[in-house]
Amino acid sequence: AKGKPVVNLINVAAETKVSAIVSVREFSETQFLLFATKNGTVKKTALSQYANPRSTGIKAIKISYSGVLAKYNIMPVTMALAHGVLKPILADNVNAINSIDIAKERGIDIQQVHLNSESEFVNCITLELVTDTEKLEVWGTLSSNKKPRIVKVNNVYVEAMPSGNILFIRNNDIPGIVGAVGTALGNARINIAYITFGREKEGATAVSVVNVDGDVPASVIDGLKAVKGIQFVRMLKV
Repeated sequence: AKGKPVVNLINVAAETKVSAIVSVREFSETQFLLFATKNGTVKKTALSQYANPRSTGIKAIKISYSGVLAKYNIMPVTMALAHGVLKPILADNVNAINSIDIAKERGIDIQQVHLNSESEFVNCITLELVTDTEKLEVWGTLSSNKKPRIVKVNNVYVEAMPSGNILFIRNNDIPGIVGAVGTALGNARINIAYITFGREKEGATAVSVVNVDGDVPASVIDGLKAVKGIQFVRMLKV
């Protein structure tokens, strides 16, 4: 049957050659792909992780520093952030040392900006990711007790802890979303450690950041995606 061209499913350089293709009919949570690198690293990934491939890749990464941070050499932080962005895509092929070079090889524009003027938050780091279809902007700073916090996602203010297992949800600001998330996690016996909400304005886009005590199965994430009003769900590990 006619499907989508491979070049429309994955973001690779023009000279990249596909050496093998594995045909899959069902993306099961109990079946896995096993990968091994030349340096001996082995990685096992559930087939369910490939159920929704991204058709667009990252075009640009912009990292801005304000406050006292702008006075220092923050290239190591930029390298670490670029590594964090690319690692889910390239796995063990990228590290903090080569992340900038690999990004440039893949045509990703990386900008490091020092802001002399004060931003909304003191000593803030802003990460902006640009793809073919959307832009994501995340603001991070330290709280009064010197703990890292995510304080803004695009135009939505939050108070999220970037640690452990995190369920990131973007949804319409309508009744029932919080209850649906709690019920789905409770039915799966997944404990909520911390949860924060924010919205652009009443009835607009809202963001939920849920810290949980364990991994969230793909079946639960798929169930949340089917909830009316939920636009986007992603499991993050920090």
